[in-house]
Amino acid sequence: MSRENVDVVRASFEAFLRRDLDAFLSCFDPEVEFRSLVLEVEGAYHGHEGLRAWWDGLLRVFPDWKPQLEDTRDLGQRVLSRARAGGHGTGSGIPLEWDFWHLAEIRDGRIKLSAFFRTEHEALEAAGQRVAPPGPRSMTLVDGVHHLTFLTEDLDRLLAFYVRVFGAEVTLDMTEEGLRHAFLKVGPTTVLHPFQMLEGPGPPAPSPMFSRGRLDHFALLAPSEEAFRELRRRIEAEGAADGAVRDMGALWIMGYFDPDGAAHEVILQRPGFADSDMLERADWTTVRL
Repeated sequence: MSRENVDVVRASFEAFLRRDLDAFLSCFDPEVEFRSLVLEVEGAYHGHEGLRAWWDGLLRVFPDWKPQLEDTRDLGQRVLSRARAGGHGTGSGIPLEWDFWHLAEIRDGRIKLSAFFRTEHEALEAAGQRVAPPGPRSMTLVDGVHHLTFLTEDLDRLLAFYVRVFGAEVTLDMTEEGLRHAFLKVGPTTVLHPFQMLEGPGPPAPSPMFSRGRLDHFALLAPSEEAFRELRRRIEAEGAADGAVRDMGALWIMGYFDPDGAAHEVILQRPGFADSDMLERADWTTVRL
């Protein structure tokens, strides 16, 4: 994947989230063509003046509009992204959430074309990719894992660790029936749900892998190599690293211990690799970060 092309797309989204108009405009060619799904106009917005008009109009209607990239795909001089956005209408307060696809065409390090689509099929067609016509729409039954539940000896200590190291957000902290438990949001759709038993015996002591019961461990997914490296730095600073970073072929993996001594992992999915590219353990190598 062209790292530079992906970086400029990510930078444009991040600049919008910071409401940094100058940084946002710097990601785009002065003659950019910008096709929006929100505040659609006939044709498209053109150039930096068009971008300013779109920016001002969108934030007047949805002042808290928050787009988030969820996945990116390299298409040569184009970058295809799956994204989600949401906000509340001015005055009415009515919430709007939107899943969409974004296609960016990059020229000389800047975005020359930025277009938004409702479906992946539409975006791929616009990119000139050969795609099969969409079949009958099927129902999505599962949209990922909502939460993982486990026990801790000290909930305050555990929450502080995940907030400090992983940038987690505590969205629930509740005490009931001799238990205290919390929701720790650690990604767009992932929640850790630790419990502390306030009465009776505490959780069992940590055990070696495959002797921990039916649920052995969980692995958190880093969104980029940059994030993976930063997490490694933070984990080492905590003295919580569990061995070296290992290259599994399709993945990089690093282990860590939480404050209770429970062992878990952080994973980086390597761009351009499929799950079938996974190496046998004997062929893993050490990654020097």
